[in-house]
Parts: sequence; C-alpha cells; structure tokens
Amino acid sequence: MNKIAGIVAEYNPFHNGHAYQVEQARQHGAQAVVAVMSGHFLQRGEPALADKWRRAGWAVASGVDLVIELPQAIACRSADYFAAGAVRLLNALGLITHLAFGAESSYDTLSPLSRLVPEPATQAALREGLKQGLSYPAALEAAIKKGAPHLAPALRCPNNILALSYLNALRLYAPAIAPLVIPRRQSAYHDRTITGTVASATAIRATLQAQGLAPQLEAVVPSATWQGLQQCQAEHRLHLTTAPLDRVLFYKLRLDKLDGRLPLLGEGLENRLEKAINQTNGWDGLLDFLKSKRYPRTRLARQLTHYLLNTPPELLHRVDREGPPYARVLAFNDTGRQLLHACRKQAGLPLITRVAPHLSAGADPFLAACLRQDVKATDCYDLLADTSAPPCGSRDLTTSPLYLR
Repeated sequence: MNKIAGIVAEYNPFHNGHAYQVEQARQHGAQAVVAVMSGHFLQRGEPALADKWRRAGWAVASGVDLVIELPQAIACRSADYFAAGAVRLLNALGLITHLAFGAESSYDTLSPLSRLVPEPATQAALREGLKQGLSYPAALEAAIKKGAPHLAPALRCPNNILALSYLNALRLYAPAIAPLVIPRRQSAYHDRTITGTVASATAIRATLQAQGLAPQLEAVVPSATWQGLQQCQAEHRLHLTTAPLDRVLFYKLRLDKLDGRLPLLGEGLENRLEKAINQTNGWDGLLDFLKSKRYPRTRLARQLTHYLLNTPPELLHRVDREGPPYARVLAFNDTGRQLLHACRKQAGLPLITRVAPHLSAGADPFLAACLRQDVKATDCYDLLADTSAPPCGSRDLTTSPLYLR
C-alpha cells in the first residue's frame, strides 16, 4: 500500500462527521486508514461514553481499518502533549504516509500559523498572556496578533488549535508524514444541538444525557454506532456522568488529606483543594470550586484524573521525552490484519495484542509502567457501570482485540 492515512481520535462516539473524515482520506488516495484512539479517560479529563473496545469496533465497522489505543499517559493531556504522543505513535508504526485531521481553516492559513507559534517572540507573549489569566487559545491569539493580526482570528476555532499542535508534532517527530487537512462541515466542535445528519460528539452526548436515545440521534451516527448505543443502554453501559466515581475520588482525597499527601498543584491551589474536600460534593462541584482563569475546568479535570489513577509524574515526563513505548491493538478488519503483519516487520515499538506478558517479571519497566496506567484506567472506568450490571475487574488482561471480518 502506497498511501496510508493516520487519524487521531476519541470517537466519543463515532459519528457521521468521523465517517466523512475517513471517506475524505480515501478520496485523497488513502488505501487504508489507521486510527489512534483514546481509551477510557479522554483529553478533557472525562470518562468515555462507552468502553474502548466498543468504540473501536464502531469505528472499524464504519470504515476504519485498524484502531490502536493511545496510552492513558498521553490521552489525558493538553493539546500539544496529546498531539505529540499520538503523532509519534503513528510514526513508529512505520506505515503511515499522511495524517488526516479536521480544521475550520485551510492548510494555507494553518501552515504559516504553525511556523509562528514556536517562535521565541510568540512563546514569550503566550507565557505573558497565561500569567495574566487568559485561557490558552485567548493567550495564543493575543500573541499572534502582535506579529500576524490577519491570522489571529483562526485561533478562535477549537479544531484549528489542535490542528496547529498536529502540524508542530509532524515537524518535530514525523517530517515524512504529510498533513491532510479536511475542512469541518456543518456542525462546530462545541455545538450542542442536532440538526440534519451531521452533529458534534458534544451535541450527541448532550442529547443522550437529556433525552436518552432520541430518534434524531439515529440520523447523525452510522448504523454500527446506533446499534451499539442501543446495546450499551440495554446493558447499563452508557457512561454519561462521573457520579459513581465521586465517592471514590472524595474518599481518596480525604484519606490523603489526613496523611498529608494532597497533590501539590501550586500557587495556593492545594489550599483551595483542602477546603473544597469538605465544602463540595462530587466531581463537578469540586471543579466548580477550584476553577479560575489560570486553572480552567479541563486542566483541573486532567489533574484529578491522573490523581485518581495514581499516575506517577515521572512517567508523564518520560513519555514526553521518549514517546509511547508500545502500540496496543484494539480492533481491525481484513485490511487492518494486513497492516498488522507489516507493522510487525517495520514498527519501531512492540505491537501488543495480549497485555499480561508485558506486565510480568522481566518485562520492560517503562513499557510495563505505561501499560499499567491503561489497566488502572479500565478498572476505574468499570466502576461507572450501573449497579444492575456489576463491573468485572482487569478486563485489559482478558479482552482480545476485535477482528471484524
């Protein structure tokens, strides 16, 4: 295969916009599509709507050939680290020729922007904006305005922010992979309403939370996703709230407070956290109490997720330096099976289909530590299940990749 497109995604859930992206990649000549997908806790620090195997299966049933898991140590990170880790993983497979991603602006706008962002003057202005309490997008827009005011408005679009992170990651870690920018159509990233046949994942989740499996949802997702959502609902496996984790989180926080081990978040935030433990209830209440201009909800949610999963800070630092140490297979079809055969010969890192051997004595310590975070995330995520569907433990050790013939 001469042209293989990589996609970085969460598929939360896989919808018609994602199917359009895959279709566009093929129309641009891709003979196969490989997705690197977040597992059970996502980039914004939230649990996924459905488990990673189901979501990967919906993607493969709807046009993706192979789904690789983005390790938890990378999946729950800010945009630059998220993009860098995912791009390095795709590059290490040894097969990817193009990275397909959606954006509100064209490559002609994004390319000069991506070259401006790393400039020392831009970075200095960005840091100054962050110190003043601006959000990252607002601080970056203000920094770009000083040198290229005509490009700055593009930074008000959330997909463009992530697109710039992808372009920077490609330049740093995978210069041989060409960018393939696919314009978003109809629904915007944060839209919460559903009209027509294309809706954002945000709108789909909001509708599910407010109305359940409302009829209009069937029009905006492929049939595999619609059937999968119905099955998840019947099995009490649609996770639309963190409520079951609230008591676990607060129990851990209160124990660590008594033992003097509260996470040090800096700049007085640890003092506010100590107060919040006794004055709030639940994940959302805690985030509302702690949030500020300097610490937006998403940043705090990521920190709380890593706290809940006991993520060692040194592991995050090492992953940032060295990149992901493995490629974990979640789902594939016949074309994906051919890709896996090729990966075994060409990949620059281990290809994992069975987890247990990589956690045993004698396994690579870095790989095992990173993989252990995926196992923890699954075990924690399964506590979200409704009490009428008791969660099982250690599913990562017993669940095989899905092969959709």
